[in-house]
Amino acid sequence: MNNKTLVSVVMITYGHENFIQQAIEGVLIQEFSGEIELIIANDCSPDGTDTVIKTIIENHPRGAWIKYTNHPVNMGMMNNFIWALNQAKGKYIALCEGDDYWIDSLKLQKQVEFLENNEEYTCCLTESISGIYNDDNSNFSNISTKSDISSEQILVESYFATNTFVFRNNIIDSSSNIFINAPLGDTLTLYLLSLKGKIKYFPEITGFYRKHSGGIYTGADNITKMERQIFFLELLIKNNYTKHKKLINKLINSLHLEIAYNYAYNGKKSRAYSTFAKINIFYYAFNIRKIIKTIFHFIVK
Repeated sequence: MNNKTLVSVVMITYGHENFIQQAIEGVLIQEFSGEIELIIANDCSPDGTDTVIKTIIENHPRGAWIKYTNHPVNMGMMNNFIWALNQAKGKYIALCEGDDYWIDSLKLQKQVEFLENNEEYTCCLTESISGIYNDDNSNFSNISTKSDISSEQILVESYFATNTFVFRNNIIDSSSNIFINAPLGDTLTLYLLSLKGKIKYFPEITGFYRKHSGGIYTGADNITKMERQIFFLELLIKNNYTKHKKLINKLINSLHLEIAYNYAYNGKKSRAYSTFAKINIFYYAFNIRKIIKTIFHFIVK
């Protein structure tokens, strides 16, 4: 690896006063043979996030790594993410949002070294621990997969720990309309990278993905999560990403059916019917058992 190989760590933050110090310190502990810049984009947080960041910059021995911007007006999560990506000067980009953190000081060294030696890969990611935030972070659950990540797997599973991504810069166009409107920016990033090359998975744990009520994804209820997945999948089709069109349409229909079943089960017939009516029979992945159960709840509720 060239001694000047630069990695840009992109960290967006909003309302992370209680978490941001741990996120930053997880980057500043990295032992890396090249150079690191930590780009922190604070989206006009209403709490003390700004003060915590400035204190670290002033007092930490590696505070000079940090390039910090506190936006005077809230931009919204995706606009802030796109803005931060466009500041990255590095050959590689690593992601870590302000409420997550890294626990392996050699994380960047191992992942960048792999990408340097394997040009056919556009991105690599690792195992992560996820847990509900409390005083001792004791509620952990592992998220795992067993092989390199395919485009189809990204679409089906829809979730991979963002704070473990390291990918080549300038592979995807973050200024495109699809990025601006995307509800799942991390999934979109990974999917677009998978269309340009292979995605490597390492089974070792390098980060902690924090679940809390203020999280954009983890703080949402199940129906909201499924609706966001549908919007994301429909966005791919609208923007002519049709390589996996058949799979995408099957996933959309399956999600509509799951939402309809949830509404029907809870006695919300009108919502269940309107959701059920959105199913496109030509692409529908048949699930007779779910259809029968949904119709049954239409009748008895």
